Amino acid sequence: MYKSPIEIVIGQMQTEQENNIFRAVQSVGINVDKEELIRALQYDREQYNKGYKDGLEEGMRVFAERLKSADYYTETGVYCLDDNDIDNLVKEMDREKRNSP
Repeated sequence: MYKSPIEIVIGQMQTEQENNIFRAVQSVGINVDKEELIRALQYDREQYNKGYKDGLEEGMRVFAERLKSADYYTETGVYCLDDNDIDNLVKEMDREKRNSP
């Protein structure tokens, strides 16, 4: 399989940079367990992703509740929202979020 020379050079540069950082840390006298650091960073990334997902789901839930509670029914009882209605609900939720502790 063809591999771009640019990818190869970037990979080599990244490896060299990691090695230089590792040597610099060692020269100062700080011992770093590279594997443990990688595990900690992976855990941190997983926690960030979980928080992001949870926040997104909560925002969607709140938005759905707002849509359900909004008075956007036509005379025939059909639920009717246009783009401006949705934009206004999002702006209202954003204002409330910024004003809450």
